[in-house]
Amino acid sequence: MANVFDTVNKLYPQLGKLDNKSAQPEVRLSERVFEPLKTPIITESSEPEQSEEKTKTVLQNDGLKPIENTQWIRSLNRVTSGLISSASDESQTLMFVGVNNKVGSTTIGYYATRLLSSYDIEQACLFLSIKLTKKKTSADFSKVMNKEVSAEQFIQGLTYYSFTHLTFHINEKEIQSSGVLNTIANLLLIVKNNYRWIVFDMPPLSRVPSFLSLFHLSDGVILVTKSGETRLPALNALISDLEDCGATILGAILNFRTFPIPKFLMKFI
Repeated sequence: MANVFDTVNKLYPQLGKLDNKSAQPEVRLSERVFEPLKTPIITESSEPEQSEEKTKTVLQNDGLKPIENTQWIRSLNRVTSGLISSASDESQTLMFVGVNNKVGSTTIGYYATRLLSSYDIEQACLFLSIKLTKKKTSADFSKVMNKEVSAEQFIQGLTYYSFTHLTFHINEKEIQSSGVLNTIANLLLIVKNNYRWIVFDMPPLSRVPSFLSLFHLSDGVILVTKSGETRLPALNALISDLEDCGATILGAILNFRTFPIPKFLMKFI
């Protein structure tokens, strides 16, 4: 099997812009997906200084409006509508993986969770994001990893909403350790018993090769890549390698956005 990271490192420096002239018309998501969210949007923090009083609640009444000229929105709508139309009644875990650094996988994964949540507000959705940091690992995650608190107790302690956003900051020197991987794997298995949709935002593959072992826990993987850095042959080669690693690739989203969206603005998307 070809090495995934050799593919990324060797092919991507040679890549040019993707030619979209021959692309087929995009399939738009049903208007129902863009109906207003009428339930509170909750951000759960894993930082020790965050108290319940500081938990941010935003009531979204404006609805999710499609941006006609944004390619990644159309790609996301196509992938998400496919998930909704083919989904079974069982809980599903989806992984959004950035092929390159800073491709916007967090924004896209967050938006996808919002779409899934707005489709059926009676079904609970969890957006779980893993962020690399040079600082200390989030206190809550460390407690679970060190078995001071069981994974079951931590999940049961979360406030249950139709949309929940949970972020863990993990020190970049610890991210490859077996303890981190086992903790994430346990959390993914447990939340599947509590949420209809779990969207897992992974760090870029080039920075966390050990996360390939988590693919077998997901029901599908969506790749996020940046415009101007990806050719179809390279993307197809990467998909083939990831499938050999046990990933079920549901689609790829080409992100034309070149600027980051600040975290405090994410809840308004």
